[in-house]
Amino acid sequence: MAFTDTLTDRFETAGRTAVENATDANTRIVDTVVDWNEKAVDATVKFADRVESPFAVPFADQLPTAQEAGKRYMEFVQRAADVNRDVQNRVVELLPAAYQPVAATTAK
Repeated sequence: MAFTDTLTDRFETAGRTAVENATDANTRIVDTVVDWNEKAVDATVKFADRVESPFAVPFADQLPTAQEAGKRYMEFVQRAADVNRDVQNRVVELLPAAYQPVAATTAK
């Protein structure tokens, strides 16, 4: 094995490891953001259900309830997380095959 082959193997392994670590970290961060948003929305909805407004709000009957607003917000958060995951996957797919995570190369 030539010296350049050894260097190439090391660079490919280091690159693949870096991509795997970045992909794993991004996945964990996105999952954490979604999880914490769910907890915050649940707490806010519970609080809003217990508290009555001390004043009349014009057109209050046309405003969404706390549950509806929370549901819509979580749909948005989930769509944003899905877009983030999709962009991550597309970026990884653009990398040379030698730097793609093992799972990504076997899935094709």
